[in-house]
Parts: sequence; structure tokens; C-alpha cells
Amino acid sequence: MKKMNQKRKRTKIPPPLTISNSPTIASFDTTYFPLLLAAAVRYGPSPPLLRLLLRRLRRQITVTSASHPIPPSLLSLLPLLLSSNSSSVIALTAELAGLASLKSIEQNERIASDNDILKGLILSLASASRKSVEAALNAVMDLCFSSFARERLRAAGIVNQILYILCQENMNSSQDSARGIFGRNKLLNLFLKTVTTLINSSKTDSTDQISSELIQKILPLFSKILKTDSNHELAETIFRLSINTPIPIKLDSNELKSSIFGKNNSKFNDFFSNYWEKSPILLKKGSKNSEENNSIFTSLSNKWRNSDSITDTILQDLISCPPISSDELNINNFLTELTPHSFTSQLITNQDIKTVKTEGPNRKTEIPHSSTPQLITNQDIKTVKTEGPNCKIIKTEGPNLKTVKTKGPNCKIIKTEGPNLKTETHSLTSQLTNNNKIIKTEGPNRKTETHYPINQDYSIQTSKEAFNNKGYSIALKALQVRNDEIALASLALSQMLGLPSIGVNLYLSPRGAQGLAAHFDDHCVLVWQLIGSKFWTVVENPLPVLPRLYDKDEALNDDYNNNENIMGVLVEEGDVLYVPRGCFHEARTDINARCSLHLTFAIEVERPFEWEGFAHVALHCWYKKLKQNSDNFFLNSKFENPNLTFTLLSHISIKLIGDHDSTFRKACLVASNYQIPSQKSIFDQIFSKIDEKSNFLEAFNWIKLVCEKRDEDSFQCLRWLRHLDQNEIIICNLLENLEKYVVPCSGNMDEAKDEFDNFKGCFCKYVVYEDVCVSFGNLLEKYRKVRGQYMKGMLGLHGRY
Repeated sequence: MKKMNQKRKRTKIPPPLTISNSPTIASFDTTYFPLLLAAAVRYGPSPPLLRLLLRRLRRQITVTSASHPIPPSLLSLLPLLLSSNSSSVIALTAELAGLASLKSIEQNERIASDNDILKGLILSLASASRKSVEAALNAVMDLCFSSFARERLRAAGIVNQILYILCQENMNSSQDSARGIFGRNKLLNLFLKTVTTLINSSKTDSTDQISSELIQKILPLFSKILKTDSNHELAETIFRLSINTPIPIKLDSNELKSSIFGKNNSKFNDFFSNYWEKSPILLKKGSKNSEENNSIFTSLSNKWRNSDSITDTILQDLISCPPISSDELNINNFLTELTPHSFTSQLITNQDIKTVKTEGPNRKTEIPHSSTPQLITNQDIKTVKTEGPNCKIIKTEGPNLKTVKTKGPNCKIIKTEGPNLKTETHSLTSQLTNNNKIIKTEGPNRKTETHYPINQDYSIQTSKEAFNNKGYSIALKALQVRNDEIALASLALSQMLGLPSIGVNLYLSPRGAQGLAAHFDDHCVLVWQLIGSKFWTVVENPLPVLPRLYDKDEALNDDYNNNENIMGVLVEEGDVLYVPRGCFHEARTDINARCSLHLTFAIEVERPFEWEGFAHVALHCWYKKLKQNSDNFFLNSKFENPNLTFTLLSHISIKLIGDHDSTFRKACLVASNYQIPSQKSIFDQIFSKIDEKSNFLEAFNWIKLVCEKRDEDSFQCLRWLRHLDQNEIIICNLLENLEKYVVPCSGNMDEAKDEFDNFKGCFCKYVVYEDVCVSFGNLLEKYRKVRGQYMKGMLGLHGRY
């Protein structure tokens, strides 16, 4: 008996249970459930029976058909099991939750809907057991199978929990490099993968749920990791976390205004009255009016001036900035359309950087050089077309190559026609790429513009060699999203002008060198000279109207060198030079200067923010007012919807006037922080011209022709109108509505003309300037929001937070 008492008591283990194929799975509720519940509540910290039961359940769930749901009673036990003192039980339970969530979308959503299960998994992440944490993370990743579950996890606070754990781990291992910690610790990498998955699969506004303090702590850590590991998912996470993060310091637009114009408002008012979009002007010593007001530019010039290698200082740690469409008002769409590695690419030639020089006495030959020595001439080729997302589209037609057109959203459009014009010859390389292209324009009095041969894999060393040894200039684009100090100046200038955003490019040229050949821009520029000096030649705009963004450039006029309205000026450190759009210009570094470094603030006036855009906004406000008040000027009209019909006709009529009238193309500055002179008087001029020049027959014939051709591209310049009201169907479906409401006017042309004239007269007479300014300001803020998000996201990727 004593020996029997000394024998170890054995727990009786029930025979293996096979889960029934019945939809109710009754056997689980009658056999497994009571055993699991009893074992979880009664036994010690590591009950063998509980572990055994969970392992058998794991095996059974693995082989169970997805059509048979996991028993609800099992799901009800998961929170209790996840709170166990046993790390093995927690790990096994997390595995069960993960396996069950992968069975079907319905099962996944059932588990994600249980707050207690989610809470248990989140608490498990802080467990002292590596095994439990790893199992919990894997379960979370399995749950991320559905968008519903991801949203539920984010709402439960799991992102904050993981970010906090990563910050703590980084602090505990501060003596080691961030990359070293994560490289040796697979668990931390799993944390990283989980949090990037949750953040990158969400809408950008979900990051509002993360505390700004936590974001400020985690961004430096993520940036350190990214520098040594080009992880696109992590780069996108940095971008998303940064877009709602405030820039640490601010620059008031008053400071920038004083830096450019001084503290006397008379110079500011004189500039906008007499020079803005009309004539170039040198604002002598603009940045030296006040040392206090120029801390940003003083800081930049000193940092670059005192560096051992100015090219290293400027180009270090830069990555490519994928462009965002100018008409995109939803940052989520931009992120969805990104290609892999968009945020981790090195600088891309032409998109981000150019290395260029111009040579030759009084010649204007443009030669972007190729690194491929073997060329294939196109003497027998009549049509050549090259396309690509980041390259120009070149189309050459005609037996003698008399017509050349170059198109592209980020490049100039060049058009050369006629037998007596200078010949522009395209010599195609055997392997045509963005960088393997030779374009040569010949003729007397033309300079040679050469683009340095750069391979697809850009390197700083290549640009350094070109700058230091071969006389090439470096043109770096989009500084406003790469440098936080320049970003502040860009934002301040956009506020001062009442525009959505201002781009900033940097130009670095060696002694006596010229970068770009003579050209004109489709936007105004403010040139801020930081280091050295440069001699500029500027010719006033010879064109009858102001050029628009992305419109075709006119060929370089032979009268460029003979134009009487020409300004030659030496721009020295601290000077600000204003060059209006349409003015031909070129610049060469002073021979006495070591080098020249200047910033160019590109003041791009997009269609919505021209005065034509303001007129379209006014018309939209007028139409909405008619709808709200149920006003109808045409009680006996024969047309189905006369208010809508003549609103559409008026939009087209305004567009046609703007095609030829420079006043309509001017920048509308009503949203400026300051009372810029003559804005109300320009408003009066605009509506006087609409009343006078709007022509029913011209607008109708244009609409009829476009509808016959089904030419939706003709409406490209009006597509921004959809941003005024996303619910307004007439704006979102212009072609369909023109066909439905306007084209039928052909049966009653005389009556249609009379009613159109009546509608136009009332619109021009009763439109309220202040009301339109409000709607115009609302539209501006929509553009500013997404531009600001993009700016802060790219600054975050450049480690500026």
C-alpha cells in the first residue's frame, strides 16, 4: 500500500477528439469546452493538460475546412487563455487566433470584432516571454488579412503600443546602432514589419490617433534604420507619420517680406503695381535689409560656404522625390499609385537633378549629351515617338524634319516648324533611354547646352567630377521638400502671394560657367543669390500673352540678342532678382567668384489660381445660388434646364476668352496675407470683358466640334472644376452634360443666343466679389492641404524632423 501511495498519480487523459463536420460542432461544446475552461481556471501556471488540448485544437483547426466556422465557445475562451500566467499557453492561444482568422473573411471579422481578443493580443506584446510576443505578432499579422481587421486593430491602439515598445527598446540599447539592434534581433524586425503593415494600409488620417510625442520619438529611429537599409515599406511609413507632423519652427511671411522688400511698404506696393508679371527688377541687397530677418538664408549660405566640399554638403543624404500631380487633392491617391522603391531611389536625372553647361560664343545650340558612342542617324526616319513616365515625348514628323514637338508634364514643350527655321536634329542612340539621348539645335547665334553623361545609377561622385573638373553646373530640384529651412521660406512666400505652393530649385555653378542656355520659363521666379555672384541677361517678354504652365514654348526668337528691352545685371550675394514668366534669360558666374550658388523660387500659377480660374469659381457660385433660390430667368424657355445649359456655355466662353487675353492669365492674388494693389480693379476688368466678349456662337461651335470628336482632352484645363464640388454632377461629367444640354440648342439658335446674353448680363452684374473670394479661399486651402502633406512627408524622409 505504501508503494502504491508513493506511485505518482497520473491524470487521466481523454481520448483524442475529432471535431465533428457538423456546422454546430457539438462535440467541441460538450467535450473540449469544459476541459479547457476547467484547466484554464483551476490548474497552475503551466498545466500540461491545457497545453495538450491547445495543441490538439491547433492541429484540428489546421485541417478543418474553411466552410466550417470555429466554435463560438472557443472564441469566447481566447481572452481568458491570453491572460494566462503561462507563456506557452499564451503562445498557443495566439497561434489558434491567427489560424482561425485565416480560415475565411467572415471568421477573420468575427475575431477582429471581439474587443477582448484584441486587447489580449495587445497585452501579450509586452510579455517578458519572447515566444509569447512572437506568437502574438504573428497572430496580428494573420489578422491583417482583412481591411476590417486592420482598422479594428488600429482603433484598439496596437500601433501606439508597438511604437512605444520600439522606442523603449531603442533607449535600452542606445549604446548600439539602430541598424545593429534590428539586424541581430528578428523579433524587433517582426515588430517593425507589423507596424509598417498597419500604418501603410490605412488612410493617412488614421495617423491622427498616434500621439505627436510618440511620432517625434520614433521618426529619428526609423530614419537611422532607413539610411542603412533601403526598405520601401519603412520609407512609406516615415512619409505617412510625417505628413501630419507640424514643422518644428515657423517663418512668418512678414519676415520674408521684409527680407525681400525691406520694412517700407512702398517698395512692396511698387513691385506689384509696376513689375509683377510685367518687367524684371533687381531688388538690390534684398536679403541684407535686416540680419535678424534673414537668419534662415544666412544659416544656409554660411553652412554651404564654410564646408570643405560644397557639393558633398548639398547632395548628401538626398533621395528621389516622386512627383505628385498638380491636380491631386487626396494624398491617399498619391500613395496608392506609388511604384515599389519610389521612396528609396537615388536621385533621378532630370526628375531630381541636372548636371549641365552652356558653351560657345553667341550660339544657342542645345545639346543634351549621350554617353553612348555609337549613334544611328534618323535621316530616313519620318516619325519618331518616345514615351515613358519620367521621360520626354518626342515626335518628329516630315521628310525634312521641319516639325519637332517635345511634350511632358515636367519638361518644356518645344515646337520648331518651317523650312527656314533652325533645324533641330534628333540623333537616336542604339539604346534609347532617359539619359541616352542627343538633341542638337543648330544655327548662327546659338549656344551649346550640354547635359553631362550620367548613367541610370546616379552618384554624387559623378556630379562632383563634372562640377570640379569639367565646368558643369548642378541644378537640384524641389529643395522645398528636402530642406526644412527652405521649406519655411517656401511656405511664407506662398502665404504672401496667396498661392498653393512655391517650388525651390538650387543652382551651383563653377567660376565663369553658364548652366542653362537662354530660355524663358512658364512661371515667374525670384532668384536669391546666396554665394558668389552671377551676371544675368534678361529680355522682357516679347509674346502677346503670358505663357501658361505646360503650354507650348515658342521657339527662341532671333531678335533675342537684338531686343532693345534687355537688362544686363550683376547679381551679388544677398540680392534678389525677379524674372517674370515669358522673359528670356541666361546667367553666367562671375569670373572673379570661386563659384555661384543661388536659389530659384518658382512661382507657378496654376489654372485655378489665374483670374480665369477666379471667373470660373464666380460662375460656380452664381449657379449654386440660382439652385438654392430656385431662381429661373427663363420662365418660358424651350430648353430642358436653362440655368444649367447657360452655366455650361459660360464656362466654355470664359475659357475661350482666357486663351487669348493676358489679363485672364494673370495670377489672382486675392488670398494673399496682404492687400496687394489693384486686385478689385482687375476683378472689375475681368467681368467687364466677360460681358463684352462672351460669344454664344463661338462657344456653341467649339462645344459642338469637341462633342463630335469625343475629344475629352480639350477639357483637361477645366478638370480642376470638380474640386469645387465633388457632388456636382455637371462638373464631373462635362462632356456628357454638354451633349445633353448644350448641343440640343442647335434647333433654336436665336432663342438660345438671347437667353445666353440675358444670363451672362445678370451674372456679370450681380456677382459679389467678397462671396467669390470666400469660395476661392476654400479651394486654395484644399490645394494647400495636400501640398503641405507632401512637403512634410518628404521632409520626414530626408530626416528633417
